[in-house]
Amino acid sequence: MKKPKSISSLFPLLVVLFLGYLGFSLALPLFPPMFLDETRSILPTSITPKLRYFALGALLAMYPLGQFFGCPILGKFSDKYGRKPVLLISLVIVIPAYIATGLSIYYTNIFFLYLSRLICGLAEGNIAIAQASIADGSAQREVKTKHFGFVVAVSSLGFVIGPLLGGKLADPTLVSWFNYATPFFFAGILVCIALIYVNFSFKETRARYLQMEISVAKIFMGFFLQLKSQALRALYGFNFMVYLAMFFLFGFFSVYLMKTFGFGVSGLAKFSSYLSIPIAIAPLFFGKISKRFSTIKVALVSSFMIGFCIIFMILPSNPSALYLTLLPLGFFLASGLAYTAAMISERVNEDVQGHALGTNQSIQVLAEAITGVTGGMLARYYDSLPLIIGAIFAFIAGFYLISRIKKMQLH
Repeated sequence: MKKPKSISSLFPLLVVLFLGYLGFSLALPLFPPMFLDETRSILPTSITPKLRYFALGALLAMYPLGQFFGCPILGKFSDKYGRKPVLLISLVIVIPAYIATGLSIYYTNIFFLYLSRLICGLAEGNIAIAQASIADGSAQREVKTKHFGFVVAVSSLGFVIGPLLGGKLADPTLVSWFNYATPFFFAGILVCIALIYVNFSFKETRARYLQMEISVAKIFMGFFLQLKSQALRALYGFNFMVYLAMFFLFGFFSVYLMKTFGFGVSGLAKFSSYLSIPIAIAPLFFGKISKRFSTIKVALVSSFMIGFCIIFMILPSNPSALYLTLLPLGFFLASGLAYTAAMISERVNEDVQGHALGTNQSIQVLAEAITGVTGGMLARYYDSLPLIIGAIFAFIAGFYLISRIKKMQLH
């Protein structure tokens, strides 16, 4: 079985990852004004501000909630049936899910808006398949970390293009028929093209293992069985808190900018994309960093620095300061995302890469879902409160891992 060793052979997988993160970030500049701006809101004018924040948080939680269930299921199926067939099936499901989101917005059907985002997240659990396939061909630690750096770079590219794409395609001043639904129709077209490309260009990286027993119940039991390993439990716990910090930021960065500085869709898209630029550049340094420091040490430092950088970001009252404060924040977000996944992959054998990374991805999207629901309620009382809570979780994560390193002999 040929395994990916070069960036060109990884490219189909990176396309899948790009689309997965684009699907999340595309909505970031759209949903806050769609729910909170009463002049353009799709909610009835009778809805109170408190309920608007709650509805926004619940909608932001739908996509990661779908991924929470989709990642371990799709990851385990790909362990048994191979990466490619499961990956293609998931892409087939994503296309109508995006179209349904667009139609739900266009016809103001709130129920199907929530449902379509849930299904879209479920199918976009294929992120776990792509990560596992990349890990299939990355035996050495330096190579694996470098490849996970590519994952972060492409993911951040999705965060760069997603908000810009969403903001521009929803702006009727550019094209008269553009509206909140247009970006999701366009995303469906992109996934359709990607499906054709991946079908013809992706070469399987794992042989089928049809003797493997599989059931949904066992998959989620496997989630808890992995937690029986003290080392993995410590790392998953650390990752969970780091992901809480990150997604309090990612989910409510736009809300903070909108309420604090009065930014509209274009401004939200610009700064959301600007944050992603250092995230995209950071992986260029991961190869050299991995030669000098262990993955756990880098992840530990990143957690503390994410906390400090979030605080430094919200202290200045001038929005121009964001051009400086977002640069280090983006760098440490990138290293946090890459090294949290890499240190899990290093500690499991090849046969369960899909399941282990699917579990880690589920922990990540569980953090997304929690921050979506709770962040909406926190932002109702104080615009920057979700970001402050995120910084606190970043610090807690760092101290938690320090307390486990010597005890668990982690290195």
